[in-house]
Amino acid sequence: EEEEDDDWDIEELKGYQKKTVDVMKMRQKYAKNPKDKNNPINKINTEFSKLEYVKISKATTVAGKSEDGLKKINQDTFICERNINGVLNFNMFGVLDGHGVNGHLVSHFVSKFIINRIKNITSIKKLDSPEAIYQLLKSNGYQIIATAFMDADVQVAKEKFDCLRSGTTCVIVFQCDEHIICANAGDSRAIMIFDDSNNDSLKDTKIYPLSYDCKPEIPMERKRIMANGGSVEQFIDDNDQGVGPFRVFIKDQENPGLAMSRSIGDIEAK
Repeated sequence: EEEEDDDWDIEELKGYQKKTVDVMKMRQKYAKNPKDKNNPINKINTEFSKLEYVKISKATTVAGKSEDGLKKINQDTFICERNINGVLNFNMFGVLDGHGVNGHLVSHFVSKFIINRIKNITSIKKLDSPEAIYQLLKSNGYQIIATAFMDADVQVAKEKFDCLRSGTTCVIVFQCDEHIICANAGDSRAIMIFDDSNNDSLKDTKIYPLSYDCKPEIPMERKRIMANGGSVEQFIDDNDQGVGPFRVFIKDQENPGLAMSRSIGDIEAK
């Protein structure tokens, strides 16, 4: 929900940061024996439930319009999960941009699936420290996250709605205290905007890409697609000139014409 008061008291914020550091030290102290009756972490999490690194003002999606001005179905879905499983500063944010006839169904299903999959992993539920969760998420080449994406792709194909030529992008940012992990399939994008200046000028603002767009014209992606029996082409106009973005096709066929090299759903393109 939109918060009307967006002005932070800097001195108060400094106090928040100091208390957050103290909490981290206590987590480390009790990490070896989390079931200790004297463990104050649960009490601290309750008392400091509003002392967060992340402050959200508003999130929304807007449906596009067709060439004749008619409003389209809004196929976008976003993820905004804060303090997952009650762990302070373990947050997950994401954007899923559906495409195809049933893209809105695919994006909605995948967002809920991945949220529930991450929340209910037993090894994550046992942890009460965002640092420990970060170490777990990045272990074995980020296998937990990769598996969640792949399982979502398998499961969505079993749903009642048709996703032969419908799918979704999925870009997710996990935040565990000061750590960031970004996972991406498709051409939705995550960036980090950083400004350490003390004035209103934007000259010191730095923008860092957290994801790269999975597009078929990228040499690595093109090579993989062609090795798996696909082709990467543009649509051809009446003058035999390529128009529009590069797309993924089944070799010697005119479909599916997918304008990204990775997605969840889009069975035909697999």
